Parts: sequence; structure tokens; C-alpha cells
Amino acid sequence: MLRVAEQVDWRFRVALVLAHETGHRIGAICQLRWCDIDLDTNSIRWRGEHEKTGYEHRTPITSMAQAVLVEARRRNPGIGDAPVMPAPKEPSACMTRWLASSWWKRAEKLAGLERKWGRGWHSLRRKFASDRMDLPFKVLYDLGGGRQPKRSSRATGGPMRTGSGRLSKRTGRWARRPISAPIGEHNWRASIPPDSASRVGAAGLEPATSCL
Repeated sequence: MLRVAEQVDWRFRVALVLAHETGHRIGAICQLRWCDIDLDTNSIRWRGEHEKTGYEHRTPITSMAQAVLVEARRRNPGIGDAPVMPAPKEPSACMTRWLASSWWKRAEKLAGLERKWGRGWHSLRRKFASDRMDLPFKVLYDLGGGRQPKRSSRATGGPMRTGSGRLSKRTGRWARRPISAPIGEHNWRASIPPDSASRVGAAGLEPATSCL
């Protein structure tokens, strides 16, 4: 997917990397504006009005995410409320998640990937959680833009809604299941700056070793 992203649109590549690196919903990613991006402190502000949970928060920016944001600013110079990924026909407005979904399907065809149920933008959110199951729940929920549930699944033995598996009632351990995202089909570690393999920030956010 990443290999063919530029053939779709530069905005699609930016959205693709941000979805993989931040674990946020595509709707919130599309609504990012330059005033939400702080490249000096390497953080992104996620506005509550664009989050399904209504939870406003900040998360660190990985080296890969920083690289595409720098490229986005080069292609679309802007400050303040200017959108990071403007709508193609209306530069002052943010691109929509419906356009992002359309581009995802186009990228799948270009990459020669067969359409599969469950493969889409949200599969990257599931992968983000699955890759970080060693983190404390509160940190994981904060990084992905969710609120920590009052009673965690680990305490109740029920399935956790974030991630790509469920907790076993018998063993109490996390039982993973195959992720439907097209990960591992193309390894993008070769294109990741050397320092991005290390954990970013105190929260322990790190890029996955393979994606898309």
C-alpha cells in the first residue's frame, strides 16, 4: 500500500502513514489542521470534536510521521487553521473520510491486493493496539485516542474491543488472531529513518517493523 500511495495522491500517503503511526481513526486524521501539529515538540493535538470519544489529547510524533508531515507542509504550505490534507477541490476545507476510503480501495487495486472483509483504515487502528499490548492499558488507550474503560477487560476476563484478539478466560492471556490489514506484505523498514526504530517519548510509542 505504501509503495503505491504516491500514485493515488500525496494526501493519501500522509493519511496512510499517520494512521499507522498514531493508531487514530481516519476521520480524526482527515480533520487535522496545522495549528494541531507542533513539530518543535513533536506532538499532535487531537480535538475532541473530531474524536468518536470526544476526548481531546496529545500524542507524540514518530520519525516516520514527522517525515510525511514535513512533506505535507512542502506540498501544502499553511499555518493556523489551514488543513494538513486539504480537499482537492476546496483547499480551505479538510479532505473527507469518504474520499480517504475511496483512495484506499484504489490503492488496493494498484497494489494487486484482493479485497477482504475487515481490511480498511480501521485495520491499522487494530494493528496499532495489537503491536503495543505490552504497554499499560492507560498508555495504550491514551495513544490511540480512547478513554480507559472503568473496568478493564483484563480484570473482567471479557474481550477487549481495542486490538486484534481477545483475552482468554482460561489462561488470562491475550490470544491474538490474524489481522486483516495488508501488513507484512511489503516491508517498509528500509524506508524508515534509522532513529525511528527506537521508542518515541516516555509513552513508548514505536513504529511497527512492517506495514502495508
